[in-house]
Amino acid sequence: MAGKRVSMVAGMKAMADRVAAAPPPLPVELVAPAKPARSRELTDNGATTAVHLAKEDLMLLRRVSIERANRQGGRPSVSNILRELIELHRAELEAEAER
Repeated sequence: MAGKRVSMVAGMKAMADRVAAAPPPLPVELVAPAKPARSRELTDNGATTAVHLAKEDLMLLRRVSIERANRQGGRPSVSNILRELIELHRAELEAEAER
């Protein structure tokens, strides 16, 4: 059984009535602010490279990055975890590089 056909004028009036009955939009101050743009500092000073890791090591880094993204917000980033590890061990790495 086919539905009742509505004229274009009746359809437009029904749509206008639904729009008029809709709740008013939220004030601007109640809308969540947009996320700030990502800092270009790292990409301007950074370089892309390939790192060969064991699959289980890569999976660990990915799991940690996902957990951090869930806790802190943002996107998962294995690069951020590697940068933090380097900063934690920078003195040791620089001492080894000087040998």
